[in-house]
Amino acid sequence: NIKKNIFFLNNVSCLPNLKKIIVSGSCLEYGSHNGLCRENKTYKSNSFFSFSKNTIREFLQMICEEKKIDYVWFRFFYVYGLNQRKNSIISTIIDNLVNKKNIKIKNPAAKNDYVYIDDVIDAIVKSININKINSIINIGTGKTTSNYDLIRKLENLLSKGNELSKKIQKNIKNKKLLSKKSHNLNSKKIINWLPQYNVDQGLKKILKLKGFM
Repeated sequence: NIKKNIFFLNNVSCLPNLKKIIVSGSCLEYGSHNGLCRENKTYKSNSFFSFSKNTIREFLQMICEEKKIDYVWFRFFYVYGLNQRKNSIISTIIDNLVNKKNIKIKNPAAKNDYVYIDDVIDAIVKSININKINSIINIGTGKTTSNYDLIRKLENLLSKGNELSKKIQKNIKNKKLLSKKSHNLNSKKIINWLPQYNVDQGLKKILKLKGFM
């Protein structure tokens, strides 16, 4: 994948009149670091995925500097929205609550920084319309939500009581798990972006679009 991506970016950079390259990266590039993730800090990779992403980004930075092409490397945190893959945590919880299925969540206390798809699209559009960007930009809310809290929020929105959350709560063994959350200085400073949806608003919109509310 590293070779293929570098080959692709190298060929793209040779296109005539190319002004900017925008790439979708991941918060997992921050490796084993937990807590507030800052774009200007270097963190050690802890997986082949984070290593490969960082390697590709470094190549992109080098080739864009050499050819005087603008680039934006987005580090998206946990993107969610309508038509998300069926085995994602939010889709799984909704399906369970609506269809009264059994669900097993290995780590109810695990937390993620969830960012709604409309906010992600807004960030990309803004980056297209701004010149002279050569930056890594985090896209997240800067706040984390646990799997257990997702269940409680969806139970409330769907008026499904609290049977599932009570069952899940018994499995919470470690309430102090660390997690990654976005530092949004670059998004605000460079593309004038801040998230418009919190998790409650995003979940509510999904349920309305699905016809459950």
